[in-house]
Amino acid sequence: MVMRFVFLLLLALGFASAKDSSDLVLPHPRKVVKEKGGRILGWDRDATAFEEIGVKSEIIHLKPNGLVLPMYVDADSLCYVLEGRATAGIVRPSGEATNTRYVRVGDVVALPAGWMVWLWNTGGLGMKMFCVNKQVLQEDCKSCKTYFLAGSEESKKGSFLHGFSDEVLKRTFQVDMKEARSIVQAQKSSVFADAKEFDNEVSSDQSDNGEMRGDLSFNMEIAHPDVIESGGRMTLLDDTKMRILEHLNFGAVLVKLNPSSMFAPQWLLGSGQIVYVTKGKGRVEVATHEGQAAIDQTVDAGDVFVVPPYHPHAVVNTGSFPMEWICIHFTSSFYPSFLSGSRSVYGSIPLEVLSASLNTSDDVADMVRSAHASEKMFFTLDRGFFSIV
Repeated sequence: MVMRFVFLLLLALGFASAKDSSDLVLPHPRKVVKEKGGRILGWDRDATAFEEIGVKSEIIHLKPNGLVLPMYVDADSLCYVLEGRATAGIVRPSGEATNTRYVRVGDVVALPAGWMVWLWNTGGLGMKMFCVNKQVLQEDCKSCKTYFLAGSEESKKGSFLHGFSDEVLKRTFQVDMKEARSIVQAQKSSVFADAKEFDNEVSSDQSDNGEMRGDLSFNMEIAHPDVIESGGRMTLLDDTKMRILEHLNFGAVLVKLNPSSMFAPQWLLGSGQIVYVTKGKGRVEVATHEGQAAIDQTVDAGDVFVVPPYHPHAVVNTGSFPMEWICIHFTSSFYPSFLSGSRSVYGSIPLEVLSASLNTSDDVADMVRSAHASEKMFFTLDRGFFSIV
């Protein structure tokens, strides 16, 4: 009975609606770039979901021996490795290289605006990475730009070297005119090159728990979860684990939700969120301040959705297998407020105030205050509960 009442309360708060979900659940991404070494999938920059949180997102597929040409972006970026592994090099603005490293499944990689990076798939399998870019100089990332240090002269995605005269390049690199022209004209790819296997030794500065001492990447699959309950587990990445996040205002959460379980309804302080479902399927509901359903639909592996700042939301695993997702948010600390559980905001409201607010009896108000009191954020549900979800 308590479970059904809690769900009816969520209905009253606007978690369910006959209205269709908005554009906060993104359509399947379209091909942006395709070359021999890899491809980029992305979404329209004018998508409603991105307007809500002011970011741009894309999925990078890197084929075996594929090389992402050296480049930098005019936006801060946070990427999550979904499949495979690659060798990565990141160069600070001072010209000092960080240690060349492997990035692999479960790694979150932070890249500040203007820092140069290259990525080379030295394995035998494809590599896939989900990236979110947040503009530094503007409120949104519609005009985020990528600057390539090498590549063809192809329109809108070639190397910036083609913007310089041969004379300037000759004097810059101390080469003759023929060599200067070769530097900019020899590479026929614009983003992804097909290159031979990487022969140099990879310097690994990775500690046992998956954290990189260079403070630019952290493996969330290896790290010990911050919350473990019967209904699921959660691993947080904030500025205490990765110091550079404090300057970038990024954070990440990896959630694994067991079957017949709910990730407690909550809102996040001061930040929107973009979520990539990596495994399983479930029901996502997001409510607006007007008591309407911003999202009310089933999502599957590969789906991406956005939760605008302060919007309450809940996730229910409706499948027979665990559901997993990576959430990237835009604050370096994670401060959720829950509607139920041991940290429920309702639990801190005096009984008389809550019963008057809900216009219900003290007994019902007390059930709201104490619901899931033994659980923090992962609620194990009865199978019958899904008949009304």
